[in-house]
Amino acid sequence: MIVARVVAGLCLAALVSWSPGAGAQLADCRSIQQVTQDYVVVLSAVSALGTLPADQLEILRKRLLFKLETSEESLKLQGERRGLRHADCPNRKPTDGSEFDVRTVDELNSGKVVLEMWGTVVPASGGAGKPTLRINFAVIPVLKLPAPPVDGRPRVVIPREGAANVDELGALVQQGTSEVDGLASLAVGLRYLRDGRFDTALRLLCEAQAHLARSAKVADAGAATWEALRVFAVETVVRVFDEALRDPTYQGRIRVRPAPKECPK
Repeated sequence: MIVARVVAGLCLAALVSWSPGAGAQLADCRSIQQVTQDYVVVLSAVSALGTLPADQLEILRKRLLFKLETSEESLKLQGERRGLRHADCPNRKPTDGSEFDVRTVDELNSGKVVLEMWGTVVPASGGAGKPTLRINFAVIPVLKLPAPPVDGRPRVVIPREGAANVDELGALVQQGTSEVDGLASLAVGLRYLRDGRFDTALRLLCEAQAHLARSAKVADAGAATWEALRVFAVETVVRVFDEALRDPTYQGRIRVRPAPKECPK
């Protein structure tokens, strides 16, 4: 009887430790380590629900990579040591974001990763169906906070009404996707705030507000998430002013700019 109970206990423990999502890990990616100075946005796998030809998935990956390259250009930081660089990591396959636990977030943060994104294509179903792309994000500086006030794992569906085909879907990803710009600006702005680079942090957080406001307007079911992120960016701008004015070594523009503590008009 005792043996039976022990065996049953071991079986239960094995089931608990094996449960889906427990101990999930992301594959290593050499591209992340190859970025030596800049902050990093990681593009992980783009997969499909169901069957989609590999060349069509590659089209979407290339469009997302192009989008990241344009975001990097827009975040050129004059006079700053670090900008933004992407790392292409197709072998990393996050699922629902549960992989970004405390340990993983700490490791990515130490490696200067500020944002990770991955996509899932939902192919057209039936004659009237249209393909969409679900892009998931992990905003590392938000997840690094002791008690994140907003969702650090948002998701967007592009486009919400669907595209005629994968080529059109890729074009929409490349042309739009203000969410990528908003989250990249927010994430890098938080890192510069942490480093006491207040002027650059203010600029980036103000840019994040504008991008996130556009995202909240066009979102459907996820509008509340993007609006919460926008409000968080607004509140963080106030924090930039407060911390800059408390820092006796800071003599930048924020010290001579009068209140209110908000983005310049």
